[in-house]
Amino acid sequence: MKNWIIIHHFSSYLEHNDLIGIPARLDKEANELVPKYSAAEEIQNGDQFAYYCPAPKKVVIGLFEIIDGPGIFADDWNDSIHFRIKPILPVDLDTNSVPYHDLVNNLNYFKDNEGKVLIGPSASFKLKGTIKSIDNEDFNKILKLYKKTEIIPQPEDSLHINMIKTSHLQANQFQCYSFVGSQERNRVYNNISDNEEIYVSGATMEDLPSWLSDIGNQLGTQQRIRYIDNLWFFEESPGFYVPFAAIEHEKDANLRGVMDRFTGLNNTLNSNKHLKEINPLYFLVAKDSTQAYSYERKINEHGEWRLFKRDHKFFIFSKPEIENRTPKYVQILTEHLKSIPYYEG
Repeated sequence: MKNWIIIHHFSSYLEHNDLIGIPARLDKEANELVPKYSAAEEIQNGDQFAYYCPAPKKVVIGLFEIIDGPGIFADDWNDSIHFRIKPILPVDLDTNSVPYHDLVNNLNYFKDNEGKVLIGPSASFKLKGTIKSIDNEDFNKILKLYKKTEIIPQPEDSLHINMIKTSHLQANQFQCYSFVGSQERNRVYNNISDNEEIYVSGATMEDLPSWLSDIGNQLGTQQRIRYIDNLWFFEESPGFYVPFAAIEHEKDANLRGVMDRFTGLNNTLNSNKHLKEINPLYFLVAKDSTQAYSYERKINEHGEWRLFKRDHKFFIFSKPEIENRTPKYVQILTEHLKSIPYYEG
């Protein structure tokens, strides 16, 4: 089951409060309407969505479930594909709604790569279009806002923090120094128990190596590198650390942010002829196998991302795969370690 924000005019709700219309195009070969946007192909029965009405209302008027479709269920909406819907909670247009500013201030969907809340056009652009995928956490926040229930701040042992913590603890087992990105560093360290401290003692790295920061500052890539969730380093010579693996744990489908940080690291390494041979592993870790498959497909559909994945040691795994250290994950790490001249394992 997936969660969405679907942008639909209020007048459309008044015309058919049991339907959602998705923009369509004519497939000339089949001579039939098909969804105009690929995201519509991912919508399935049982999916839930927030029904957002743009200006002048700019509110979520209700939360609904997809119960049928796609199909053509209304003759007067002859330029769209339709889905039948039913409300999850009773819709009360007079008293219940979630204003635009409440969405922006509470949803992770409206945060930038550094976790800051978007403002102005940057925020409004996130609701440009028709179909927006959101995660379960954000959907539950909208549900609570709609029910006028207080939103409790996300606990410190959140999914994202635990994902980063998993790879951070594993770094020492692969004899790596581990740098946790600036955005989540304190929260990750605060979640390491006394029993786990032994696994990271002496293997953590509080800041990026100076040579990497210096080059990053010159190129303007340093801030992007600092926000990579987890970087593993090896000490090639006393005091000189080289990156072994860049690991992004992405639960919110912000692939653009992931690729910006990965390319920032790659461009930094390639800027110095002495460092061009440094070719770290790039790992994108999804919360589950379904999301991992979705990431694989979206990256392969994006020209620049597909080329980066092709030209680098780029791997997509799910959280259970790295937690359980499945053979493929361990094999990739081990083979890369053995290819490093100064590795003594």
